[in-house]
Amino acid sequence: MKDRHGVELSRRSVAQYRKDMSLAAGGSRPSDAVTND
Repeated sequence: MKDRHGVELSRRSVAQYRKDMSLAAGGSRPSDAVTND
């Protein structure tokens, strides 16, 4: 049961991380250019 819960949390974390990355890639792109400058 504990393992299952851990996997669920991991999956949720990965999903959120991917979503965050997607948002960052689409919204933080201009910011990245500024940082590059």
